[in-house]
Amino acid sequence: MQIKTDHIEILTQKQVAEILQIAPATLAKWRCCGGGPSFLKIGALVRYSRASVNEWLRSVEG
Repeated sequence: MQIKTDHIEILTQKQVAEILQIAPATLAKWRCCGGGPSFLKIGALVRYSRASVNEWLRSVEG
């Protein structure tokens, strides 16, 4: 499920893992230990903005 709010596209952990072609557990490890795209905590939910994922990808691009 993608949610668009005022031009901000919010993604779930599963969606980001699919985009990056990694396991959701890898994202969880990055959140815990540092690294990976910045994320939002909405209560107990973890979400990512599409912009932050794209920005992170540009920063690690070789």
